[in-house]
Amino acid sequence: MKKLTLVIAIILSATAMSQAQYFGGGSLGFNASGGKVDFGDVETDMDSQSSFHFNPRGGIIHSEDLWLGLELNLSVSRDKEAGDPEIINTSTTFGFAPFVRYYALEMGKFSLFGQGQLGLDFISSKSESGGTTTSSPNTTRIRLHAFPGISYQVSEMLSLEATINAFNFSAYRSVQKQDNGNKAISNGIGFGAGLDNLATTGALTIGATVKF
Repeated sequence: MKKLTLVIAIILSATAMSQAQYFGGGSLGFNASGGKVDFGDVETDMDSQSSFHFNPRGGIIHSEDLWLGLELNLSVSRDKEAGDPEIINTSTTFGFAPFVRYYALEMGKFSLFGQGQLGLDFISSKSESGGTTTSSPNTTRIRLHAFPGISYQVSEMLSLEATINAFNFSAYRSVQKQDNGNKAISNGIGFGAGLDNLATTGALTIGATVKF
């Protein structure tokens, strides 16, 4: 009887998963800057910066109002300070953040949602100068972030999204392990509300989500 119950439970679970609807999205980006200073007969390198990030996300649509998902965070940055010797600072971050999204209001093809996520990041960095490489203590960061957003349904599968930083809540806790065995612990919390800078870069983020 117990074996039959287990088999039925497995079949029901598989059926539920096969009928579930999923979503996916994310972002990918690369930035670089630098240059030279021309003094006529002599050229001198300027400081340069480059960064790369990859943030895929996906999850399951539990209901029309409730979405459950996971976002990955992979980023690499490299800053070069010109000079003799030059100094190259490199930082790598890997993390993940489960999130919950709730659609509170629907007006035709537009929907208003709120999203909260809890992330865990692992950060490593190093500095190179004159052939010598110095590694900094690894850092573990826990972050909590909540914000509202607007979704526009382009088709049954594709939706455009805009998240608004005019209203947001965030908190973090960072733990850095020192070489001597000590730990450096820092905490932060923030809340913002305002409509002054919605037209500036970084106040409004537009993306897309695909259902399948």
